[in-house]
Amino acid sequence: MNLRVAILLCFIVAASFIAFTLYMNAPQLYKEQLERDRLAKIQKTSAKKYVRQRKLYVPKRSVLLAQEVLNKLLEKRPIDFTSNDFSLNLDNNKKDELNVKKQVLTNIVDTVNNLKENAVLSITTYTDTNGSAEANLLLSQKRADKLKTYFLERTNLLFITAIGYGEALPLTSRRVEINLKKVQ
Repeated sequence: MNLRVAILLCFIVAASFIAFTLYMNAPQLYKEQLERDRLAKIQKTSAKKYVRQRKLYVPKRSVLLAQEVLNKLLEKRPIDFTSNDFSLNLDNNKKDELNVKKQVLTNIVDTVNNLKENAVLSITTYTDTNGSAEANLLLSQKRADKLKTYFLERTNLLFITAIGYGEALPLTSRRVEINLKKVQ
């Protein structure tokens, strides 16, 4: 009889531990799904209100939320440059690569244009260690400037900074970083 009670007690403890773990981690696990559901409800409601316009409602985002969106976007699809080149190559023959790069840049522009606060966009670029340090520094600065002109033409931001670090700070996994900072 004691063995059955011990097994039942272990089962109850294990089930309660699993339930507690799920309860504590569920908001983090389902945060993205909840955000998508919330936006879908907003778009559905706005579609009912603005039937004649036929535009999807895109809520204005805070700088912190927009930065989170940019981080997730660049984590999934980083902006890559070809070796020893600083052009964006949006006209190349590789259709898949072209579509991905255009989609990433378009999503960044849309996110930045839907800010509800004034912000500064900061672009930092890095290169690998191939070549001389001076050439890598110059190449990374040209890449940063190329992205800066791209975003200046397509966004409504007044201030965009572009810094190329060359092969310095090799600990970063991404070669292009885009950060937003709220203007006070």
